[in-house]
Amino acid sequence: MSDEQIDQRPDRTQNEDSLLHFMVVLLKYKWLIVSFVALAFVGSLQRISLHNSPVVSYSSECVIEPYGVSADKLKAVMVSRNLTTQILEKSTLTGDFPLEFADEKNRNHASAKPPTPAELHRIIQGRLEIKSENGMLNISCRGGDKEFTRKLLNEYLSGTSEYLRAQESSAVKDQIAFTQKKIAAARNEQIKARLADQLVDLFDRERRVHDSTYYGFRIIDPPSSAALTKGSALKPLSKWSMVPLMIASFIVALTLAFLIEYIKVLKTRNPEQFDTLKKYMKLR
Repeated sequence: MSDEQIDQRPDRTQNEDSLLHFMVVLLKYKWLIVSFVALAFVGSLQRISLHNSPVVSYSSECVIEPYGVSADKLKAVMVSRNLTTQILEKSTLTGDFPLEFADEKNRNHASAKPPTPAELHRIIQGRLEIKSENGMLNISCRGGDKEFTRKLLNEYLSGTSEYLRAQESSAVKDQIAFTQKKIAAARNEQIKARLADQLVDLFDRERRVHDSTYYGFRIIDPPSSAALTKGSALKPLSKWSMVPLMIASFIVALTLAFLIEYIKVLKTRNPEQFDTLKKYMKLR
């Protein structure tokens, strides 16, 4: 046997001992390692499932027929900032505003704090869609909450009606006051009779303005909600994306196993260093 072979034998024995020690630790803490890897596996599957799950949104739609008001004016009123502001001020929906109604890009930011009135206006206007077809207006509202989209659409219908009703009521009252002044100033009985007939028509018009449930339009198809399913807005994750996390969890579990084994050996063979370690780790 040569001198070189004799010199290599201690190294080989040391490597064999290290490998044996590695296998012992691996088998001794196998359940710790398996638990870490299994937890990472389940977490990865859950993350991929949530990431790739389809986005479910809802659309509430209704059809209205303009009555006494042009379709263009009705559409202009519904998309106006003034109407949206009035609805947000008078409605109780602002406090119940669901975060899911926010845009996908701003959903994480919206979850940190409630949206401001300016953000509400921008979001709502972005979710409303009004189409004119054959003299009818098809109005739809999209969002992540089924009931909220329907309630919001009802609020817009009521708000539009009250906005038009207030304008018409104010105009009729002005005409009534003007006609009454003309009657008082008139000297001719025939003129007074004609003005009196006009006044009766104005009072009847005022009554119709206040008695109608919705002013300026008729509801042909009331608001109803339907689910709309679409693919995830984010890039899908493949199952191969869990491999790095599995490898990392195995390395962490293995490191933890060797650390626990080292501390146990240190406690037995060198109690003084073990006490020093506890001191700096602030353990009793």
